[in-house]
Amino acid sequence: SKSTTVNALEQENGVLKQERVKFRSYESFKDSFDDYVAFIKNNARYEKVVQKAGNATEYLTELQKAGFATDQHYADKILGIFHSKSFNTLINKALNNIP
Repeated sequence: SKSTTVNALEQENGVLKQERVKFRSYESFKDSFDDYVAFIKNNARYEKVVQKAGNATEYLTELQKAGFATDQHYADKILGIFHSKSFNTLINKALNNIP
């Protein structure tokens, strides 16, 4: 698969440091999402994560515990976005535009 390398802040032992990190790149959002789902479902490291797919808080907490991101506050940050008024407004607009 294609990839790109970018500067990213990674956290190690509570200390943030900038590193050059390789990320996968995709032709579409759908391709990205499909690869993410396959990655999580097919990796034993994330078995508990998959079991919590029905609950956003538990899912993100398990994802953080499994080491998906180096940020110690990853789950809280994503949940903050998930519960934000802006995000929910965008979701409602998208749902209203589905034929």
